[in-house]
This record gives sequence, C-alpha cells and structure tokens, in this order.
Amino acid sequence: MDGSLVDSRLATSIGNLNNAGPINIGQDTTGIYNEAGSADIDDLAIWRRALTAYESYSIYYAATNSNSSFNVPGTVALGISTVGTNIVLTWSPGATLGTLLQATNLSGPWTSAGAYTPVFQVPPSVGQKFFRLSFSE
Repeated sequence: MDGSLVDSRLATSIGNLNNAGPINIGQDTTGIYNEAGSADIDDLAIWRRALTAYESYSIYYAATNSNSSFNVPGTVALGISTVGTNIVLTWSPGATLGTLLQATNLSGPWTSAGAYTPVFQVPPSVGQKFFRLSFSE
C-alpha cells in the first residue's frame, strides 16, 4: 500500500494466469471466490515474479511525485554532484526507470545499491565504486 508491503501470502494452490480462462483480480481463473465488490483501478499490471521492495516503491514514487505511470518510457539521466564530502547520485525521471547498481570493479559483480528514491549519497569512506542504472526486468 502506497509503496510499502502490507501483507504477503503464498498463492501456490490457486492456479495461474497461463491458460485461456478469464483474468480475475485477487483470485484464480475459476472465479469461485464469492466476493462482491467494485473498484476503480489505475495502472494495473501483472508480473511473472515478485517485485522487490525497491521496484514496488519506485512505481508508487513515480505515480505520486511525477504523475507518471510505471510503463511510460522516457529519457533517463544519471547525475553526480557533491553535498559536503558526500557524492550524490541522482537520476530522472525518477525511480520509475531503472535500478541503481553498484560494483567495486567495472566487470562486476553488480548489486543493487539499495536506493529507494532517485537520490543516493555515497560517503567518501566507501572506497572505489562504480554505479550504473539497469533497465532489465
């Protein structure tokens, strides 16, 4: 909810969406769960894997701070500046596109920098680091 995990449950017994049946939000394709209700839904998407906390927050951040959908491509810029002795990395149009990765060597291994906003401060004591944005799924 609003970019934060509220609940998590295994859904291995309810089937999957890889068949010719209808897609029912919140249940499998049989529609046997008798739950009446209605809602307005904006930016509905289905992933074939669980999203990371970073990815989930990125979608929320984009919608609330730049009125962007998670599926709208655009030009992405990675900037660098300093605040005191810290190096500050920023990227735009925000956290919607890409994941900030870090490595101590250009050949990797690359891992998530753990940034949950499109601003990441690198303290000078961290040593040699390389950063890049990844646009893979």
